[in-house]
Amino acid sequence: MATIFDDQLDFINRDPRTEEGYAIAWTAEEQEERYTAWIPPEYIKGKRILDLGCCGAAVGGYAMAHGAAHYTGVEMNDDLHRLSTENMTKYYAGKDWQILKISAEDFLNDPKDHYDVVIAAGIIHGVTNFVDFLLKIGTVADVAIIESIHPSMPFMNDIFSKLNPHLKTDEDRAWAKSLVERLEFGYPVIEYSDTGRMILGETKGAVSNILRPLPSMVALKLIMNRLGFVEDIRPYVTLKKIQPKQFGPGRRFVIAFIRKEEPKAMSFKELVETGTMETMSWADMIKDKK
Repeated sequence: MATIFDDQLDFINRDPRTEEGYAIAWTAEEQEERYTAWIPPEYIKGKRILDLGCCGAAVGGYAMAHGAAHYTGVEMNDDLHRLSTENMTKYYAGKDWQILKISAEDFLNDPKDHYDVVIAAGIIHGVTNFVDFLLKIGTVADVAIIESIHPSMPFMNDIFSKLNPHLKTDEDRAWAKSLVERLEFGYPVIEYSDTGRMILGETKGAVSNILRPLPSMVALKLIMNRLGFVEDIRPYVTLKKIQPKQFGPGRRFVIAFIRKEEPKAMSFKELVETGTMETMSWADMIKDKK
């Protein structure tokens, strides 16, 4: 299948995430499949796209090739800012785009414009205070594409290693599959690790000691629902089928969130100040425990 990246190979060949031992390389076809699942071309035309942590700006290439009205890439790293600027200048000089050298967090503290779509791919797990980060994402665009990594839940590996010898029937295997799906889609958990990796530049490898939060799909859903967004997991379902080495339990996931209503209060302070809290008496709490 011919893709826009076949004629714009710098977006693929200069991607720093292709070094052996760091990540699986994206081919031109895989990159096109990935972005098409995120945002089909018909939803790109005429839209303003914000790409947080743009790396080599491949999203910018995809967006401009499919008729985006504007693309803003945000990249704080010197090497990656230079790389993404060079890539966009080579293929889209004269088009309406910009690459800003600033962290995603600082950019969201004072955004100058509103966008149709914001993309946060491979960046949430580099932001320790990710709930505040999501709140700010919700102020700059009406659609948010969030790609991250499933929590590993390593205790499940121990459980399945014990269970596997006993899964002898189709019924047993169906039960195990349903358990994996419940973990994948049904548990609002957040894993923290102090060995998170984020790339440093085109040739400098990665920093590997980030305090990395990995919210599950359901944890993200709960937060984004409070912010007035509803979820669409079709991008993830599609990519699990066509790119199973990249997407699935223990690997990546992606969710599209679409704004449907005004944000709701989340914190105790917000609930008290807005008067939207549900209250109960101490007697009710004691009665519920009996």
